[in-house]
Amino acid sequence: PLDAWLDEQFGEGWRTTMKAQGNKVTNYGFAGEVVNFMCQPGFKGKPQAVCLKGMTKGTELQRGTWTITSPCRPFTTALGCNCKSRWVFCQGKFGTHCEEFYGCAA
Repeated sequence: PLDAWLDEQFGEGWRTTMKAQGNKVTNYGFAGEVVNFMCQPGFKGKPQAVCLKGMTKGTELQRGTWTITSPCRPFTTALGCNCKSRWVFCQGKFGTHCEEFYGCAA
């Protein structure tokens, strides 16, 4: 299943960085199946999971595997530092006027 593979590859927190776009994460995959994702605010990338065909090893057919292209990553600064995915900036006399920002936005 794709969700189990994503947990293995990126940890159970992968849902905080991306979500399936239009189609849901499937329990089963077939060779050539593509699942498009979109990055959550504060992350960049164009992730696409593709189910690859299993290979025959002797007389046993191995299970197909998933691969992902352009996974979601934090934005980086010109100096190569990672930006927080979400942050809040407050100003005003008592710091009561707050705004939420994503990535390196200021």
